[in-house]
Amino acid sequence: MAAPVVSLDALITAAREENRHAARKIAACYDFHLACIAQDAKHRQYSRYGRTEMALALSCSATVAEAYVSVGVALHTRLPLLKTAFEAGDIDLPRVTHSPTEP
Repeated sequence: MAAPVVSLDALITAAREENRHAARKIAACYDFHLACIAQDAKHRQYSRYGRTEMALALSCSATVAEAYVSVGVALHTRLPLLKTAFEAGDIDLPRVTHSPTEP
């Protein structure tokens, strides 16, 4: 059986779409986090429970959910150019989350 032929253009398109999807997921986590913070005024510690709900919805650990929120906060508050490139699909989530170390 012959292997399917896939062009590099198709791979690039798929990778960019995957990156855009990851950017949408991070943005949704950030938006949900903001909604939970707004609820904190009414219900104490709601944002903590919100992270747990987010982890369940995403089928990930609370630690991973918290990391998604942290990335979202950083992109929205400190890294607008990186956010734009991520949303365009130009870079992937591992590159967005990578913190270069000092030499």
